[in-house]
Amino acid sequence: MNVVPQRKTRAKQSTDWRKNRTWPTQRTPFMFVWKIIGHIIFWPTYSVTWEGLENLPESGPCILASNHASNYDSTLLFSELWKRWLFFMAKMELYEGWFLRWLLHGIGAFPVKRGEGDIWAIGHAGRVLKAGRVLGMFPEGTRSKTGVLQTGKTGTAKLALHHKVPVVPVAVLNTNKITNWHGRVPVTVKIGKPIDLVSLAGPGRHDQQTFHNLTTIVMREIAALMPPELRGIYK
Repeated sequence: MNVVPQRKTRAKQSTDWRKNRTWPTQRTPFMFVWKIIGHIIFWPTYSVTWEGLENLPESGPCILASNHASNYDSTLLFSELWKRWLFFMAKMELYEGWFLRWLLHGIGAFPVKRGEGDIWAIGHAGRVLKAGRVLGMFPEGTRSKTGVLQTGKTGTAKLALHHKVPVVPVAVLNTNKITNWHGRVPVTVKIGKPIDLVSLAGPGRHDQQTFHNLTTIVMREIAALMPPELRGIYK
């Protein structure tokens, strides 16, 4: 009787390129240099006024949760905020080109696959917080094309509860009016008081409704920093 030999199957190797790189969780000389370069490059496009800067903790981990109306938002916050160093989640699509992949990695931003439970991104966000850093997130999940605040996703609340860190609400205003090299646009960045979601949630296990309720609280605090016409459903 002929016996068909069985092929040995190899364990499927991970194709996630992110796992093969070391991602910074501390300030690096490269980040310092690019903060200065970013300020110089974008100086002709906008001027920034800060309100509530004292509300951002001097030290310790926290999540900076901002509205997202322009592709300039993360660049502006990284380049112009000197009180703390930000480590942003950035959409995976930005890492397709070699230059942006190199640059974003160098300034501490890390990729996230939007619309799915990205275990790697969640894990690295935790490493940033454990290192005592500020994690930058846009709870809307994507840029608002109209500038009106969109419905928040629950990821920010989940990370804040899991790592027991405060959430700092931020509104970045007028960046959607920035166009390349057509004069300086006045931009205002408003920082609200930190939100203690751990105390608001209470002890015990938390279900999806809890995460939804806490997300609503965060979004309303962001909305309170914005003009009424931009608050969306969080008026």
